[in-house]
Amino acid sequence: MQTYNDFTDAGFATDPLVGFHGGVTVAYKFTDNLMIQQELLFSTQGAKVLSGPLGAQDLKLSYFSIPLLIKYRSEFGFYGEIGGQVSFKIDEQVANFSGTDFAKKLDYGAIAGLGYRPNGFRHRCKICIWT
Repeated sequence: MQTYNDFTDAGFATDPLVGFHGGVTVAYKFTDNLMIQQELLFSTQGAKVLSGPLGAQDLKLSYFSIPLLIKYRSEFGFYGEIGGQVSFKIDEQVANFSGTDFAKKLDYGAIAGLGYRPNGFRHRCKICIWT
């Protein structure tokens, strides 16, 4: 899966940067309809800086994320999920930056999603709100 990132409120001109987002998922089923799902994800994020104080470059950030979701699945294949996620920055590639950290070392947020999973295929829409 690819992600597109940019820093829209950064105060300098940017374009999206294509990244990677993937990992593993484990679900613990309590009933036929209720489960807890834990994930371990790796993602690359960032932006293409076009101009500004950092000069033209690609800002690249790498994170490990751990979402924990409560999921309710209907008997017709539709499901809803809600939970939280914590992310840990593991790498940061930013040239011309004199500070110690360009991005936060720790990030967290809330997650809500809806999906449909008939016969093993999954269609999912998930929204994450970060701090």
